[in-house]
Amino acid sequence: MTEAERQAKRPRPAMVREPRGRAAPGPPPSPWANPTALAILVAAVGIAGNALVAQMNGMASRAQERDRAEYARVLEMIKVGDPDVAAANLEMLLESGLYRDESGKLKAYLDGREKGAGAFLPTPSGTVAGPTIDADGRRILEVHQEDAPWLRVALGEDGVREVAGPGSNPRILEYLRTVPLSEALQSSDDTPWNGAYLNWVFDQAGIQGVESLAGRDWERWGEALDEARPGAVVILWRGANSASAQRHVGFYVGPGPSPRTIRVLGGNTRDMIAIGVVSEDRVVGYRWPGVR
Repeated sequence: MTEAERQAKRPRPAMVREPRGRAAPGPPPSPWANPTALAILVAAVGIAGNALVAQMNGMASRAQERDRAEYARVLEMIKVGDPDVAAANLEMLLESGLYRDESGKLKAYLDGREKGAGAFLPTPSGTVAGPTIDADGRRILEVHQEDAPWLRVALGEDGVREVAGPGSNPRILEYLRTVPLSEALQSSDDTPWNGAYLNWVFDQAGIQGVESLAGRDWERWGEALDEARPGAVVILWRGANSASAQRHVGFYVGPGPSPRTIRVLGGNTRDMIAIGVVSEDRVVGYRWPGVR
């Protein structure tokens, strides 16, 4: 047997054929195509989002708590019954950093505030924390006590104010009892008492006052002054305009801090005995008791 015949009889390896219609292998499938994996991803994103929202809510909550604490400090600082004491307390809050005042409004308010004016709240007991007549006004009136001796009595009432709530300040009721009134009006410091305060002061000084709460009655009391004098009774119109029949009365202190203004010591001024600043345009007249 020749070599060629031997090669022909040797078994040949079988050929492996690819099945017809099968596509060539491609890239491996994405793991997120699996519904389970996708659900895990969504849950993870949700948890992360909730954590972020919770963190933001926590920051907002802390900011709100800080703001509430600052507002509470401000309210406590002005519960002193006096605008000047309240302003001093607010300045302390700013200087100590206990109030941030990011808008700058509180500093602007304090810078523009006039002495004896501004925001305050009554003390819980309804009494005034400290004097209500400012030092400058007191100094001016004390100088003129010899010329106007009733000023000693008027200044001695420094600190008297209405009681917050249903009660009444007994001192104010004393003022009201110098004026013929009904028992109901004499029993409440809600009764307008600025005229009664003046009447009480003159009564204590041995001078006949006006037995009336009507401010217009002071226009006929004593003698008219051509010029204002410290201690003189000043009659002011109040209401919508100068044609108003309503009046407020007090003691003239001196010129105000700005042109055409005056300072007046009176009762029932911001619910207390205090010095206020008013326009000269409101002056109806000045009166002096008896013969000058």
